[in-house]
Amino acid sequence: MKKITLFACAMLMAMGVQAATELYAVQDGTQLTIYYDGKRVSRNGKVAPTGEHTGWWDYSQGTAIKTIQFDSSVANATPTSTAYWFDGFKGVTSILNLNYLQTRSVTTMERMFRDCENLQSLTFNGSYFITTNVTTMRGMFHNCKALKNLDLHEFSSYSLKSTHAMFLNCHALESITFGTNFKVEKVTDMGQMFDGCTSLTKLNLSGFEVGNVKIFNKMFYGANNLTTIYADYDWKQAAPSTATGTDMFTSCIKLKGENGSKYSSSAIDLTYARPDVAGTKGYFTKSACPTPRDLSASDITATTATITWAIESKQMKSTVYYQAETWVGHNDVEVTTSGVVLRNLTPNTTYKVWVRSQCSSTDYSESSRTISFTTGAPGQGVETTPSNSPSRGEKILRDGQLLILVGDKTYDARGVEIKK
Repeated sequence: MKKITLFACAMLMAMGVQAATELYAVQDGTQLTIYYDGKRVSRNGKVAPTGEHTGWWDYSQGTAIKTIQFDSSVANATPTSTAYWFDGFKGVTSILNLNYLQTRSVTTMERMFRDCENLQSLTFNGSYFITTNVTTMRGMFHNCKALKNLDLHEFSSYSLKSTHAMFLNCHALESITFGTNFKVEKVTDMGQMFDGCTSLTKLNLSGFEVGNVKIFNKMFYGANNLTTIYADYDWKQAAPSTATGTDMFTSCIKLKGENGSKYSSSAIDLTYARPDVAGTKGYFTKSACPTPRDLSASDITATTATITWAIESKQMKSTVYYQAETWVGHNDVEVTTSGVVLRNLTPNTTYKVWVRSQCSSTDYSESSRTISFTTGAPGQGVETTPSNSPSRGEKILRDGQLLILVGDKTYDARGVEIKK
């Protein structure tokens, strides 16, 4: 039997059959190099973690490894998880060539960098480090005690559901930059998100929509140098009625609201997660130009859709951007209200919509969250009173477009004559 097995292996090698391509890591002294090819066995490599205490994740080697680098071959990999990948590598000071890591298919980044206590910097390239499908970043940077700045403006978090303990005990972290695409409308748990971030002085959370968050417990606990939180509305009113926020602001001794309300040990729960205005104590400061929120689409027909959102009184005008899924660019329309009817849309088409407001000649809001809607089939929900159309005439649909016939002339839905 042994001779047959050896013969079979020899035949396979002679036929050029190669080992399966896989993600794995090889340790060489103080360096860990990650590859994606079929040479794991010959290199004595360990496969990617599939959970805690598996694969190349080896807590006992955490202090021995100082550098982690990605080989260029990793650019061909499409992992679905990066959970636990560097969890426990306490000695690592740098991670090189992170741009080779393609994360477009990743759904979990839980504890990805947890306990990287000496990691000093991280740079994320949005062309490669794509977070669109990630549902959890729970504990992603937990105990990254040496990180001073995190620029997450490239993160697109439309699927994100948990940020629990995301930055827990990041003691040296002085700034966190959230981009316009870091959206939290699906997040249900923000507990301990900034717990122990003792070097943070300001946080801009003005783009956060917390309508589904149920857990805020200890969100800012122990952030004892935090002075300002930019947020534009009352989180308790927006969140589910069952939401909890125990010890949300405990020990935030330097925190004060826009109207001058200072921290008090008797005012530490979700109740005070609101703008500070005369007669209503809160710890939030409204941004110079609040982000439009509660964006929604309704009354959708084959060629039209009504878009509405909530704005603050200081906003002078808003620009609505809309883009069909097949377009490279987008269209936009400027309004001074908090709603608009989009017209001349293409039937059976999915559109994306977002809004940005202007409050002064120099102050613009961040973009709202992006929503999607799909128009109906031709003939569905025909609009009977198009804006600026002729007051009399027969309304018809031709190739999905609403037309008005008046005598021998034809007008579109805007009332513009279509020359034959």
